[in-house]
Amino acid sequence: MDFCRNRNLVKDYEGYFTSMTDEELANMALTLCHFADKMMTRHLANLEHNFVEEGGIKERMTAARLGRARRRTKKLQPKSKRYRP
Repeated sequence: MDFCRNRNLVKDYEGYFTSMTDEELANMALTLCHFADKMMTRHLANLEHNFVEEGGIKERMTAARLGRARRRTKKLQPKSKRYRP
């Protein structure tokens, strides 16, 4: 994996192309497509899970805005009469 992270140019892999048959290259390409599809499927499932658990951007922005308003209101209220939403 480290090899692939540090080498992203075609020239880094040209040696493999000349040593493989067309069938082997096609199998490698299909395998890489399968890996990419599997990773994207997992990523999308993770995004969906996070959206369901944490909400979307509007929900998070609203929660942050309301939280800030509550903290501000608590600071303005006298200690004996605190605002409780």
